[in-house]
Amino acid sequence: MTLVKFGAQADEELLEEIRALADKENAKLYAIINEAFKDLLEKRKQTKPRKAVMEHFAASLDVNDPLYEKLAK
Repeated sequence: MTLVKFGAQADEELLEEIRALADKENAKLYAIINEAFKDLLEKRKQTKPRKAVMEHFAASLDVNDPLYEKLAK
């Protein structure tokens, strides 16, 4: 793994919590941040449809259910 320096800003309280976690786990700050980056990327890959899309889909099922049943035959 190649480490690359970059500049960023973070909420002061959040950064304090991250540093405390690193101290508690006897880990380097960059290791905790890398883990957080990986977790965020994995979370974002697990895409879910937006709530509004699912609401429209449900409404479509209610309205068009008889048509869907005919098409399924």
